[in-house]
Amino acid sequence: MEREKMVSSMRGALDWLAPQGEIKVLEKEVDPLLEIGAIMKSFDDGPAFLVNNVKGYPHARMIANLYNNRPRV
Repeated sequence: MEREKMVSSMRGALDWLAPQGEIKVLEKEVDPLLEIGAIMKSFDDGPAFLVNNVKGYPHARMIANLYNNRPRV
């Protein structure tokens, strides 16, 4: 499937990036107010990451650093 079709949705973008090793999945609880900034900084020029356990938001997931490096954009 061509890139433009894959990245027309967030799910498609994640499915397109995952096989390339461009998504890191974090399962541990992450505080969106206190920890997320430090985690984002540690992933500078690295993969995007998907947080599956956001503190205080039991039914939410969060993607970050999706556009943190030029080749991926």
